[in-house]
Amino acid sequence: MTEQAGHRVSTQRGWEYLRRLRFSKRMLRLCHVKADPQAQNAFKKLSLDVEQIQRSMVI
Repeated sequence: MTEQAGHRVSTQRGWEYLRRLRFSKRMLRLCHVKADPQAQNAFKKLSLDVEQIQRSMVI
């Protein structure tokens, strides 16, 4: 930003410009220690099956 502005730009002003451009600070979401990937996949598959059944009932 300093190069584009031609002078030193404060950190706060830099964040304000980024927010105006709809940028935001993002952090990774860590998995919970007790998370069970197999149980999560089974839940996803079950909910997809239920959704398909519901769609077939509407038609």
